[in-house]
This record gives sequence, structure tokens and C-alpha cells, in this order.
Amino acid sequence: MSLAAGQLTVRCEPRPDGHATVRLAGEIDMSVAAELTNTLVRTARGFPAGVEVDLSEVAFCDCTGLAALIHACQRTRHSASGLVVRTDTAVPRVARLLALTRTCRLLSGDT
Repeated sequence: MSLAAGQLTVRCEPRPDGHATVRLAGEIDMSVAAELTNTLVRTARGFPAGVEVDLSEVAFCDCTGLAALIHACQRTRHSASGLVVRTDTAVPRVARLLALTRTCRLLSGDT
């Protein structure tokens, strides 16, 4: 699935253990933020064992993209299906944003 004219590609890969990995590729910004949050929350509801978001192919993420990821994690935190973001897989540019905003622990569920 692609969001906002191909700027961001979202691939959901179910795993045998009941979890799913969602791989994001492209740019996460204001043009895809709201739709990304909704997509991640819907995906998490479909995988009660949990969903892991992989950022290894995200070339750019701005503050609205970061807010979308945080919002998706918060909306699924108290449900049976949790959502965590693999911050350790982020490319350097995105990793820097996560480090500067100190959101790695929040996104990875280590609050």
C-alpha cells in the first residue's frame, strides 16, 4: 500500500508467531501523517500478538511524521495488540531525529 502519491510505502508482513512486521519506505511527513497513524492502528487491531514497525527504509521523517508514529503507539498501548517501532533499524537521519527528541524509548514501548 502506498500513501500520498507514492511518498511512503507500507508493507505488512505477517509472521508465523501471530505478530506482523510493518516495513515503511520513503518519506514520513505532513502529507501522510494522519493516514499513516490510522493505517498502523488498523493493522495492529488485525494482529493481536503485536506489530513491529521497521524504519530501515525511511529516508526522511519530520516532526509530523514522528507525531504520527507516537500517536499510533499511544492508541494501541492499552489494547491487546501492541505496536512498537524498531528505532534501532532507523537510518542515520531518522535516528538523529529520534535521539534529539528523546523518543526512542517511547516508540519502542520501554516507557
